Amino acid sequence: MHRLSARVVHVSLAVSLTAISLAPVFAATYFPSQNGPWYLLAGHMLTHLFDPAYDYSQHYAANLHAIPHILHTVLVSAFAVIVPTLWAQKLALSVYVIGLPLSIFYFLGAAAPKQRWLGFFSFLMIHTYCFYRGYHNFSLSIPLYFATLGCWLRALDRPSGVRYVVTLVLVSLTYLSHLFTFGILAASMGWYLLCTTRRFWYSTGTAIRFTWPGWLMMLEFVWLNSQINTWVDTTERVWLAPHTAIEYFFRKYFYTTSIPVYLIGAACSLWVIGLLGVAMYRAFRSDRPIWDALLSRPWLSLTCILGICYFFLPWKFLNWHYVNVRLVPFIVGLSLAAVGHHLATTSRPRLQRWYIGSCAVSTILISVLMFGEVRTMNGMLDEYTAAIPYLPRNSRLLPINSVNPQVGQVRPLTRAYEYYHISRGGVNGTGAAIYNTLVPVRYRVYPDDSTLPKYQDGFEVAELDGLLRYYDAILIWGYDPALVENLTGLGCETAFSSKNLVLLTCPVEDAAAESLHARTRTESTESLPAHPPRTTSISPPTSSK
Repeated sequence: MHRLSARVVHVSLAVSLTAISLAPVFAATYFPSQNGPWYLLAGHMLTHLFDPAYDYSQHYAANLHAIPHILHTVLVSAFAVIVPTLWAQKLALSVYVIGLPLSIFYFLGAAAPKQRWLGFFSFLMIHTYCFYRGYHNFSLSIPLYFATLGCWLRALDRPSGVRYVVTLVLVSLTYLSHLFTFGILAASMGWYLLCTTRRFWYSTGTAIRFTWPGWLMMLEFVWLNSQINTWVDTTERVWLAPHTAIEYFFRKYFYTTSIPVYLIGAACSLWVIGLLGVAMYRAFRSDRPIWDALLSRPWLSLTCILGICYFFLPWKFLNWHYVNVRLVPFIVGLSLAAVGHHLATTSRPRLQRWYIGSCAVSTILISVLMFGEVRTMNGMLDEYTAAIPYLPRNSRLLPINSVNPQVGQVRPLTRAYEYYHISRGGVNGTGAAIYNTLVPVRYRVYPDDSTLPKYQDGFEVAELDGLLRYYDAILIWGYDPALVENLTGLGCETAFSSKNLVLLTCPVEDAAAESLHARTRTESTESLPAHPPRTTSISPPTSSK
């Protein structure tokens, strides 16, 4: 009876903390993740690629390959069929918020079933930096990693065709969410089998037998990148000094936009660090050799290996940023399983109560604080998007951020111009589609200086005049009266202005176009014909291999 009541309390508390953790996602109209609008637009375009109200198909094409960074985008597109796009994003983000603690509880149920309560720390892993940075595909891969490991452990323990198929599906979804996570998943399976069987070839073969769909899709992805890519930067390699890496383990994980949230998360993580330290001490103080002691504890040894990798992996590599920091959630989750094995032979109800209580209180405080942070950042986004109704439909838009305010470690306005294209169609030259093998849409013609040239600070009047031939509208965020004066002197007209935002429409080239241009500016949300194309020629895309 006591066990049943404890289980009911734990389930009720987990459900309540999940609901509280969802509150910041639904706190405002726009979820203020830095890169989120990139992938939101990509998902919106998948749903509306051939919608006559938009001109997406003129500029973009579907990129239907097994790309290992598209699952969140596809989820947004699927939800956008039944709800508005901004709500579709919230539903897709909710899959992560609900799935992360659920998957870690599920994983611990297979790896350390008597210590499943350790999973309450997972609620502190939700509102972390990568989530607000806008790495939503990677964020979604974290619960998929733990769910797949949990299902796989059960398939090893009680093999069946259904468990095998479900594991293959979860492996495929993990790959489609993020290649980095798929690699860690395959390595985790192989290492666990090596520790438990001490048979290298059996371990390797079994791991491949459970992960082969991901490897097949990876071969296709490698082939795709050998044909054309625009995102790989082979010169970008940055490593952190050891003391900086230690600092970033906490600061680049728990610190989003709020220092109090950072301090709460870092302080509560002392639970895991302390318990893990005790587990390592007991493992190493035995008479057995250290290596043998580690091999007998697969989750502890895997935690140690990933911890060492954290210090040796680069900070930036091939245009991937925060490479080593992305190991942190896996290190934390696996350490919970390692701690669970250490506690399996003891009963510590007081420790359990203090642990769960501190995790629950910390989760509530973090959710309340992030709710306020999201509302504050949404105020900035409300002002930034105020000119949407005044943008002519299907315009070529040049966004210029004269300033780009930072809230904590997040700059919520960095990609906010994409909301204009979500609502009004059109194109710019800096969307996520430029990463042509990382998103499920690509530019038909890749933007360069002969198609959609970039603005640079300090442009002279003649250079600004050259820009106007390529664009229908210019969006300027930040008070820059000299730039606005120069553009209006070149024939641009102010369609909307506020304290920090100016939307200018560019001059057109003939009377008929001018008449249509004037009509489109007077409309707000009605569907209008596409803006007439410019007369400049379009050059073929430049490929890089």
